[in-house]
Amino acid sequence: MDQRAAHLLVTVADLYYLQDRTQAEIARALRISRPHVSRLLKRARETGIVTISVRPPFGLSTELAEELGKLFPLRDVRVVSAGGAPLPRAAEAAASYLASRIQRESVVGVSWGRTVRMIADVVPSDPRRSVEVVPLVGGMGPVGDEIHANEIARRLASRLGGKYYVLNAPALAERANARAMLVRDATVRGILERARKADVAVVGIGGMVASSTLVRVGYLKPDHLRRLRASGAVGDICSRFFGKDGAPCQSPLTDRVVGIELNDLRQLPWVVGAAVGTEKAPAILGALCGGYINVLVTDETTARAVLRLARAQE
Repeated sequence: MDQRAAHLLVTVADLYYLQDRTQAEIARALRISRPHVSRLLKRARETGIVTISVRPPFGLSTELAEELGKLFPLRDVRVVSAGGAPLPRAAEAAASYLASRIQRESVVGVSWGRTVRMIADVVPSDPRRSVEVVPLVGGMGPVGDEIHANEIARRLASRLGGKYYVLNAPALAERANARAMLVRDATVRGILERARKADVAVVGIGGMVASSTLVRVGYLKPDHLRRLRASGAVGDICSRFFGKDGAPCQSPLTDRVVGIELNDLRQLPWVVGAAVGTEKAPAILGALCGGYINVLVTDETTARAVLRLARAQE
């Protein structure tokens, strides 16, 4: 390439990529045709004068996201980089994604737990959204008020300038008949019905481990956990348990849950599920197999663990 041709390529590339001029404007300025400008820009890329790189936010891994997307019918996947503290990065990525899906006057459903609470706290503030935030599961409990669905709904509504609903019931009633009485209440029934019609939902995915939210807040005792594992449960969403193939797990707790059903989640247009930690890989895989989420946000280490489990089950 002679010096004159190289100079023209650099000039056109500078005007287009650095000065944000349109191809038509460049054509007029240099007195050449627009198709000629297009060919010059292509030539500038081919010769290395122009190099283009894509830097996904939050250190996202597109390769792992693509692998997960090929295995499961997901509408989207976000995989953040491993190392350090992946949960805050995953929460930030999930919050950004959630904000992109929320329209004015959207109905947003929220589950409970530390992950969903963290997501609600970092959703970009925009009081003009005028959303409605509704709990997907009971929002009262003996301890840990800050991670219950009612409090998360309140926090998210405050950031998005909307209103929130309060589900005056625990996630797990003490007895099945107590749960039956609660869901007969017109207010409780109305909120759960609104939750079933949410435009977008954000949920955590719980694992069958001693550190799970259900255990920490006192809903599940160690013997409950052992019995659930023995029944084949690998995880829960909205306090509803499921097995490795995604099938709901029946247990003595099933009739005590105050919240929407797993099948209700399948009917929602957007369900963002966020979870990190290799101990949660079986739960994430079960949720994917069950079709309870259609957007997954996790970290690289967890994503690789989920992929290994999925391939082992093939």
